[in-house]
Amino acid sequence: PDEGLMAHSKEWCEAWRLPQMRHGVATIYGWVPYYPENIKFGRFVDIGWGTFLQARHGIEIGDHVEVGPNCAILSENSEDMTHCKIIIKRNVMIGANCVILPRKDGKPLVIGRNARIKAGTIVTKSIPDNFRYP
Repeated sequence: PDEGLMAHSKEWCEAWRLPQMRHGVATIYGWVPYYPENIKFGRFVDIGWGTFLQARHGIEIGDHVEVGPNCAILSENSEDMTHCKIIIKRNVMIGANCVILPRKDGKPLVIGRNARIKAGTIVTKSIPDNFRYP
């Protein structure tokens, strides 16, 4: 079972709408999608200002996910030419200034349900359900 869903109010959830997304253009909330056609969102996803989503190889974000400001979620890394799909499961919290990079073996990088990732963390491998990282 989920530990408890994110702390958004009933009013926030009722008003929640996925913003219009265009490649390389900031949304009304200030985060920037690249390859938005390859991004799948669940409901009640809250992405912080300044976050960059590079989805050339796909990003899936589950229900009730919170991503802090100034994060980077990258399905492709031009430094070492790695790429994979990024899957963030339900009820995950990702702190500010985190970077999620693709796995080197090309398999999907999965962040499990209810995972909590501390601010400033660099993620390069899958994280199991209910894990506190680091």
